[in-house]
Amino acid sequence: MSNRHNPRRKYIYSWELSTVQDASSKEGSLIGINTLLANKLVKEAIEKGYLSELADVKKIDTEVSYGAEKSRIDLLVTQSNGQQCYIEVKNVTASFEPGVAAFPDAVTARGTRHLRELELMVQQRHRGIILFCVQREDIKQVRAAAEIDPLYPINLKMQDRRLGNYH
Repeated sequence: MSNRHNPRRKYIYSWELSTVQDASSKEGSLIGINTLLANKLVKEAIEKGYLSELADVKKIDTEVSYGAEKSRIDLLVTQSNGQQCYIEVKNVTASFEPGVAAFPDAVTARGTRHLRELELMVQQRHRGIILFCVQREDIKQVRAAAEIDPLYPINLKMQDRRLGNYH
């Protein structure tokens, strides 16, 4: 738990971490459940050069309005060569099988809209990335959760087929 010391908040505490028991650990595995933290973690990873695909960063803007459907992108990265990269960060905490995270954890019309918006940016010769930020120490891979939202993985695959540089 953390105290934000913000009198305007409905609740002064935020739930940050939890544990889940799994077969590989007696103590359980930590899960970061603060969804707002994902964007900050990804921004910091880019700034520190941990993501080689996003090297040579000149500027990072957050929550920038864009697109035909009036969305806001989580991160807009401008590289030194002027190339813009639109990054949609997806916080991933769900897991239905050992070592494998699943996204989304609820039906997400918003997530499908983000796919369409990113496709439009790539068509305009920008880069578009969906970055799955997994805040679990017991996960080795991520998959689309068709059992939660059957349309999301279909739309994700359609975007991937149409756009060779779509991550």
